[in-house]
Amino acid sequence: MNGSTIISTKSRTSSVLDNLATWSLLAFVASLQLSIALSAFLLTLTIGLWVTVLINQRESPKVPMVFWPLFIYALVTMVSVIASINPAASLRDSKEVLLFMVVPVVYRLAHGRRASTAANIIITIGACTAVLGIVQYGILEYDNLGQRPQGSMGHYMTYSGLLMLVIGLATAKLLFEKQERIWSALVLPALIVALTLTFTRSAWVGACAGISLLLVLKDFRLLAALPVLAAIFIVL
Repeated sequence: MNGSTIISTKSRTSSVLDNLATWSLLAFVASLQLSIALSAFLLTLTIGLWVTVLINQRESPKVPMVFWPLFIYALVTMVSVIASINPAASLRDSKEVLLFMVVPVVYRLAHGRRASTAANIIITIGACTAVLGIVQYGILEYDNLGQRPQGSMGHYMTYSGLLMLVIGLATAKLLFEKQERIWSALVLPALIVALTLTFTRSAWVGACAGISLLLVLKDFRLLAALPVLAAIFIVL
């Protein structure tokens, strides 16, 4: 086997591993709004494939600046675990900090066109769960504080929190994308209606804060539209 054959084989292997990791990541982002257990499994698989890609291509992990505050938070959390009365129990209760690994994984695998694909998947699944929530409210009588729409999740708080994030993503694509904005514009009203029907005020506030920040980043003058939108919301 000559040198060129070895290089070609290694290149194909790297390409296959990279594609597998990317597909695993896309499956993970699709499952986030459907099943916590499934998303946890897919995240573990994606992280394993990401590590394999880095080793195969002899890369060091790269992270955006936003990761470092998260890293410091995780570090302080681990220090508090060590200093706790029951470190073993504290460590089990702090396992959620591992979710911060999503940042370097996405930063490596979801770039360029892949980032747009991942965003579209999240928005599309969010639109489907929004329709489900609206059906729950309008037909299945999930229409009171004792029984609120919960979409595909087991609790309305989880559901409303996910809707809040999807609304932020759809708004960002609508404001900043030069292409592929039509789908975000079409599903955004359904997302907002579904979030409203959950009666979850904290998620309402979060969505409004996120949209306001995006408007400021796009054009400070767009804030003038907020009172009009607020008036429409109150009337509805």
